[in-house]
Amino acid sequence: MNDFLDQFEQKPGEEQDPWLVAETDEDGMPMIYRVRQNIPAHVDIAEFPNLICVVWEYDTAVGNGMPGGEVAEQQALFEDALDAFIEEGGASEHMVVVTGNGRKEWLWYAKNPDNWIEGFSNALNELPPFPVEIQGYEAEGWAAYKDLKQVLEESGGA
Repeated sequence: MNDFLDQFEQKPGEEQDPWLVAETDEDGMPMIYRVRQNIPAHVDIAEFPNLICVVWEYDTAVGNGMPGGEVAEQQALFEDALDAFIEEGGASEHMVVVTGNGRKEWLWYAKNPDNWIEGFSNALNELPPFPVEIQGYEAEGWAAYKDLKQVLEESGGA
């Protein structure tokens, strides 16, 4: 599991955008929560009223609930393809990643879900389809992010 967590350590000289990282368990399986420590200074949360959750489910038998083998490789390819989309910012903010117990979830807050899906699709358009489900919710006040961040801070996750 430490190899999995090592990929999230900030390297010397990297720009400061710290993430809280916590390891817990769910149904006896390990879970890793990564949550941006701060809402970016340029963000007015009232302008980002949409929570978009991308869910990738996989077999829990491999890697004790963590992605392993081909799934881990495919998720790395997926995330690499999304790097430019995530870094672009402005129309959406990537705030949370949850991994374990047979699923990986990426959470964004977006100004406009139609624009978000267009940018997301464009980032992946040259790759084969990935087994993800996209869910959208109203996210007034970013309660999901704030609640999860508070729980991680109180549990000592960092």
